[in-house]
Amino acid sequence: MPVAVSNPAVADAEVMSPHVSVVLPTFNRGDMLLRSVTSVLKQTYPNLELIVVDDGSTDHTAAVIGDVKDARLKYVRLARNRGQAAARNIGIAESRGLLIAFQDSDDTWQSDKLEQQVNVLAANPDVAGVYCDLFRIQRTGKPFVIQAPDLVRGALFDRRRSLYQSYAVGIQSCVFRREVLEQRGRFREDMRCFEDLELLLRLAKRHYLRRIASPLVNYYETEGVSWDTKALFDARVLLFRQYGYRAAFVNREAWLKELKFYLLRKAPAPW
Repeated sequence: MPVAVSNPAVADAEVMSPHVSVVLPTFNRGDMLLRSVTSVLKQTYPNLELIVVDDGSTDHTAAVIGDVKDARLKYVRLARNRGQAAARNIGIAESRGLLIAFQDSDDTWQSDKLEQQVNVLAANPDVAGVYCDLFRIQRTGKPFVIQAPDLVRGALFDRRRSLYQSYAVGIQSCVFRREVLEQRGRFREDMRCFEDLELLLRLAKRHYLRRIASPLVNYYETEGVSWDTKALFDARVLLFRQYGYRAAFVNREAWLKELKFYLLRKAPAPW
């Protein structure tokens, strides 16, 4: 069972009815977690709660969070590592906001990220979620902007080599309406990689998602799930079995690439 611990501080009014719940899963990221947490709590849009879900960390994560004196912060500690999909789902279950945002434990937000996104959602009631571009900060080399795709309602694929239309949308850039997540389901816990891509495919199938064409997230290159080759391979197989096999007439080149990968993994035929 998760154990929730709140930090007592800040104005009670901000804690009683947060408009935005920010879910931040973390695992053994004590050395970099504080910069991520700080970038959320220092947003120009203050009516938020931050739920840090500690996914079974064995480092000093608890001590780092314990030093943050802000009543908008809730710390949920899991007894064992369950993966980032499960950690995010637990964070959603613990949340109270009408809007739900996601942050990663090694990345930071521009100070007005949430304010811009909340304004877009307020002005567009037909839009179910909003996301933005990413500013990629490499260990070595020059930083660059990752431009997110403009998601098309009802589509699964696009013409890029990556095939799936939600590829390159960072979950740490997203804010969704709560009712949409409740209607369409949450993160698939059987996926250890690309679970955010899969969720976005499901949401975009039925809903409008809006891009802000500006890099409001600093996306740092660090080791994490994306470095787990087995998790990545397994996720590609699952995605092709559920969605990708239908893409032959949309993007044949990318479809063939994923089909070859799928067959090399000795997966059963998806049709």
